[in-house]
Amino acid sequence: MKLIEYQKKIAFHLYFSGLLLLVASLSLSIFVISISQFIILGAWLIDGDLKSKFNKFFQNKIALLLASVYLLHLIGLIYSSDYDYAFKDLRIKLPLLLLPLILSTGPKLNRQQFEKILFALIAGVTISTLISLSIYLGIYKREIVDIRDICIFISHIRLALLCCLSIFVAVWIVYTHRKDGPGRYLLLLVPVVFWLIGFLILIESLTGGVILLLGLILFSLWALVNIRHRVLKFFIVLIGIGLPLIVVNYVLKVNNEVNQHEEVDYNNLEKFTSNGNEYYHYPELHDYENGHPIWTYQCEVEMEPAWNKRSKINYKGTDRKGQELRFTLMRFLSSKGLRKDSAGVWTLSDAEIKSVENGVANVLYQDISSLKARIHQSVWEFHHKGL
Repeated sequence: MKLIEYQKKIAFHLYFSGLLLLVASLSLSIFVISISQFIILGAWLIDGDLKSKFNKFFQNKIALLLASVYLLHLIGLIYSSDYDYAFKDLRIKLPLLLLPLILSTGPKLNRQQFEKILFALIAGVTISTLISLSIYLGIYKREIVDIRDICIFISHIRLALLCCLSIFVAVWIVYTHRKDGPGRYLLLLVPVVFWLIGFLILIESLTGGVILLLGLILFSLWALVNIRHRVLKFFIVLIGIGLPLIVVNYVLKVNNEVNQHEEVDYNNLEKFTSNGNEYYHYPELHDYENGHPIWTYQCEVEMEPAWNKRSKINYKGTDRKGQELRFTLMRFLSSKGLRKDSAGVWTLSDAEIKSVENGVANVLYQDISSLKARIHQSVWEFHHKGL
């Protein structure tokens, strides 16, 4: 009997340690995530009583629903033409099946242990964002072409989602401890919440911003029903409705800026450059940068040699974002109201040449961290999908 109790005690400590390691490494290391999953699986097996666990799993509808996602990938084998890749993908996604099984039938955690896991999540995300900040500030040397390059452990989208999750978790912890001494949680978590919001702004995460706004709206609706304190309810609802309206109004304002453009009289456009080469104009194309038409005053015969004298990246090559450089250059020149000829290229400063090399297609996007520029770029792409 004591042996079984000792076995379960070891299993629990391994299981709990594995969970802490798993959530802390979600934003820091894919390799450690894999190690932590093996620890959790080992603890689950050591805990024993597998028959009872499987019975419990098949009675848990939520766990079955989550595990069924893996079943969709299995069904996808029917339509696969590359079985080597398909089986590799199934192996990588195996946690989609195992984690619902293990977490729904593993050792139970009390409230204090569960909160430690949540704190591990917040700590891991905070550490990851601080490391990214050190890269942005140049403390840790790394080439930054795009602001999202500072996210070195996982993709900027995944990190943004984890930031949002950490923000929601931190707010939940503070709220649930509001009656038993919330001071220490406020002092610890409120600065973290503000920092993570600031980090989402720094990396220009529209995904994170939308999720936060949706969460704020849902929270204000919840507060409207559940919070009895009238003044507190009023301010929460005011912020929950007012802030999204301010953001929407700002996006609409940027949208109007993107859509404003100069009228072009194609009958009176100049036909030749100052060097005597022919300009090409395309009246059937309606794409603009900062109100200036992209497809007028095109003279690639001049642009190509001028660019190749100013840059080591070939005019017919790709910029550092993998885009065709000549189109990036055309858009950048247009954003400044310059003609697409040799004079336009030679007008650019060395810093602007470097921006084009880095894939910056608009003079407004040169600030490596500008939320307005990110919104402007997204709105532009929405209106110019075909370019």
